[in-house]
Amino acid sequence: MKKVDFDTMKKPMPYRVPEGFFENFPDRMMRRIALENARRRIRRIWMTTGAAAAVVVGLVVAGLGYQGYLGDRSDFQELATTSTSNLMDSYVSTLSDEELMEQLRLFESDVTLLLDDYE
Repeated sequence: MKKVDFDTMKKPMPYRVPEGFFENFPDRMMRRIALENARRRIRRIWMTTGAAAAVVVGLVVAGLGYQGYLGDRSDFQELATTSTSNLMDSYVSTLSDEELMEQLRLFESDVTLLLDDYE
């Protein structure tokens, strides 16, 4: 078998490198890093601003909904200032005798109430 001397063989380089590639590489890489950092910073600002805007819009919508829900609540004001016993008295005074008896039957047949507490 013939011995091959690799040191004397021509070894053509299969790849070509552009002129000044390695000399300009650090500058190009630093510019790319700075550009990516700026993009991330802008993205973070937009996301923070968007989240804050969403919270503000949500609070405004909730506030408007709450105002619409309350609206003119004069009956709520009346209820707040009138005691429960007065309200019950006014309700019972409007009932007929038949309605009162029906209410009593319902009350007596309710198994969730402990009648012993009321006797």
